[in-house]
Amino acid sequence: MNSPLCHFHKHKLADILRSLYNVGIIGNAGKRVRLSFRGDDGLLLNQDMKIVDPLWKHLSISRRQSQE
Repeated sequence: MNSPLCHFHKHKLADILRSLYNVGIIGNAGKRVRLSFRGDDGLLLNQDMKIVDPLWKHLSISRRQSQE
């Protein structure tokens, strides 16, 4: 379905993710984690993301393996 509402939500989500990246809450996961406070340019929306490690315990988030 290609409604204007779906289009709106898609772009709002990207803005929210970029904001979370800019304040240091999330980063890109991978061999080398990309984080804003390390000086990496920006969040790569087409790559895996993760919540930064110090927040895991504080937010009581359990780790889960991604299913591929």
